[in-house]
Amino acid sequence: MRDRLTALADAAAWIARLRNDDRTAEDEAGFRRWLAADPDHRRAFSHLSQTWELAGGVGDMSAPEPAHAPDRRRLLAIAASLASIVAAGGGLAWFYHEDHIDYVSTTGEQRRITLYDGSRLILDSRSHVRVQMRADLRKVELLSGRVNIAVAHDRQRPFVVSAGAREAVALGTAFDVAHEAARVNIFLIEGKLLVRSKESGPLYLAPGDRVRFTTNAPQGIRDRPPADIVTAWQEGQIIFDHTPLQQAAAAFLPYGGPRIEVIGHDLAAQAVSGNFAVEDAAAFARAAATLLDVEVTQQGGTIYLADRKPPLPAI
Repeated sequence: MRDRLTALADAAAWIARLRNDDRTAEDEAGFRRWLAADPDHRRAFSHLSQTWELAGGVGDMSAPEPAHAPDRRRLLAIAASLASIVAAGGGLAWFYHEDHIDYVSTTGEQRRITLYDGSRLILDSRSHVRVQMRADLRKVELLSGRVNIAVAHDRQRPFVVSAGAREAVALGTAFDVAHEAARVNIFLIEGKLLVRSKESGPLYLAPGDRVRFTTNAPQGIRDRPPADIVTAWQEGQIIFDHTPLQQAAAAFLPYGGPRIEVIGHDLAAQAVSGNFAVEDAAAFARAAATLLDVEVTQQGGTIYLADRKPPLPAI
């Protein structure tokens, strides 16, 4: 037990040091040596990071200190809060779980996470990622949903994101990954990105590039969509630009609210454009009905869009 508590106490000290704005290359090298020295160190670090996240940062570690606050004071404040977790037992029931952390967002929730290395994740609604931090590798597995990732630079430890059978490898990069059933979309915002897939081989993306994998296109389809459309979800928005009505209606599903059913193939293929809040499917349905001059009705939790019935002929 003493060895476990020592590992947790050391992990708390390392988190505080790495969170400090004045951390040095020597600090990072020392941390990697400590992490590689004992499997219990990796478990303790992953566990304490998870405990801190679930505790809401015990005063929000992600919130910056006032500009006038000395760095040493900030470091001591972080260390003290982490020490309180260890002193309380640190939730040792979780200590021997697999060496990963799962983060899940619920319907309508967008979750922002800062990993201990400084990398930042934004989870869209109904998303699930699994994070592994090792001495030689940082890995995020997107199990479902969508995530935006801003990768902290670390040449010693590549940052790998997997979604299904695809992997994206980055050193210092910002990009979006979406994973739904057999579909995977990867969009590079800045930096450089290597995408690996058995079907396509290595693909190198430049900022603004997107690659889409589907059952019918396992090798991937590359394009360059407008960045503001792809990343609008991070601001709680959905932007459509000549998007088929059926596809646009489906975009609201992860965020809860009423379901939109489009009746008729011709109507489903009609294009719509506009900017809508992710939680306001009803406003989108009303706007679409006005734009396309179609009928809109609601039964329970479902909104129906259908062509207007022609008037009956005069007798």
